Amino acid sequence: VDDDRGVHAAIKLRLSKMYVVASCAEARSALVAIRETRFDLCLVDIRMPHMNGLTFITAAREIDPALGYVVISALDTEENLHRAIPLNIYQFISKPLPGKSAFEECLPDWIEQTRRRRRELSIAAQASTLLHDRETARLDLEVELVASESARDTLLQTAGLLSTIQAHLAAI
Repeated sequence: VDDDRGVHAAIKLRLSKMYVVASCAEARSALVAIRETRFDLCLVDIRMPHMNGLTFITAAREIDPALGYVVISALDTEENLHRAIPLNIYQFISKPLPGKSAFEECLPDWIEQTRRRRRELSIAAQASTLLHDRETARLDLEVELVASESARDTLLQTAGLLSTIQAHLAAI
């Protein structure tokens, strides 16, 4: 996600032999793409029109909480670095793109981090569902027990009433 077409071309040239690369020139279209497609990694610039990269990451996390981010920006100021820390980005890389060892060799690890996060979120969701199902089953059992106790009490009262009626009828 970068408004500089030259960056798109450089990244596609360097990565398209090993990876499927999608690019967006602005953050709003990237948010649409994230809604429609599951990505393993997002490379994002900071300064873009309409929405900066850090705001984009926050919005994109609402759509896909597991997606990992690498910020590639000429604006590697201390302020931007501090703003990026709470976003848990994988790396903050200064433009122009670094050499192969500092970039391409890191991609498999970044992608694996995203995939691991997806698995962890999936397991957490399954655990939450199981906990909810268990609680629902426990409540259903309690309702069943209360209902059966109420039915038993009603039957006992009815039996007592019938015994009383029978005793009155026998006395007549």
